[in-house]
Amino acid sequence: AHDIGVFARFVDVLTPFEGQSEMVISVKLDRDTKFDNMVQSLDALHNAKLGKFSINPLLPEEKKEVEAL
Repeated sequence: AHDIGVFARFVDVLTPFEGQSEMVISVKLDRDTKFDNMVQSLDALHNAKLGKFSINPLLPEEKKEVEAL
């Protein structure tokens, strides 16, 4: 299962942008991300009507920044 707190924060970040279908969202995922977590993230983008996105790997230096949060 995914971390509910992290996922809830992800949804909170998307909320102000709901319905902005022309916006392109860059999603960076750790290569160790569980498939279910990726699918739930994509579902959240779809539910927020944010249909344009790019999935990219989370770079090692970015992972360190995220882990420090």
